[in-house]
Amino acid sequence: GTDGFFTIIHEIGHALGLEHPHETSDGDQIVGFKDNYEYTIMSYNESKLNPGVFPRTPQILDVAAIQYLYGVNNNTRSGDDIYSWEDNENFMQTIWDTGGNDTISAAKQSNEVTIDLAAGYANIGLNNKTYKPARSNLQIPVNVIIENIKGGQGDDTLIGNNIDNRLEGNGGNDTLEGNGGNDFIDGGEGEDTAIFSDAPQNYDYEVIDNNQIKIIHARGSESVQTDILINIENLNFLDTNLTVHTLTAQKFYQATNQQGKVADLLKHNSGSIFQQIIDFLVTYLVRLMVHLAVLIVVLVH
Repeated sequence: GTDGFFTIIHEIGHALGLEHPHETSDGDQIVGFKDNYEYTIMSYNESKLNPGVFPRTPQILDVAAIQYLYGVNNNTRSGDDIYSWEDNENFMQTIWDTGGNDTISAAKQSNEVTIDLAAGYANIGLNNKTYKPARSNLQIPVNVIIENIKGGQGDDTLIGNNIDNRLEGNGGNDTLEGNGGNDFIDGGEGEDTAIFSDAPQNYDYEVIDNNQIKIIHARGSESVQTDILINIENLNFLDTNLTVHTLTAQKFYQATNQQGKVADLLKHNSGSIFQQIIDFLVTYLVRLMVHLAVLIVVLVH
């Protein structure tokens, strides 16, 4: 991450055949917003999103160019790897990982982070020049698969990819989205929200206990996807929001462990279950008063 180390990997890039992105000798240029350190170590321009930060690895365009010239190394980091940084560490890098069950961990971070495995980027740490959160300082090439994410103590946004992910929010009020696959989503502490991109009628649910819920996505003929949620307080479906408390109250009211349909629950507003309970109590009290009145009449006569 220092200027000196950056200069070394920049010159190694030249030795491997990479040119400066602004050079026009062969008619090829990288112009506009990609001509900076965020995308390539061969640039002369610092990242506008992360000013003053030098990359500690070849960046995403460098990886693509080197692989185009020499082929893909499929043996690098083929085991179970954990990528982690110190709290508010100032860095910029690209991950190349070829296998295993891997984790991007922000567990040491005190400020909020955004990690998007589907889009291939993350905002982790703090820029020590602007004292603002880093932006897109971690890049993940399209053919690199990371399975798991751990959040930190801030209000994090964690988004998985289309395989089976494990998302852990840890502290803070986190937003977590599995984004495909059979995912395990643990909000941890705080008021956490799980995001689902489809309409509620395409989901079934099963309340395992008051802290754990199974959400089943069974749309049309597509393969069934099942997410296990733990320590989640809110569920956001397409155009519809629901609290987990509502689901557990529904289970209590129906006194059943049978699988339910999210859409059935959403036919009424989130307060309908409590309204049903109130209606039940009112009906019970009215009947009790009638019985008491009859009893009084009998006793008087």
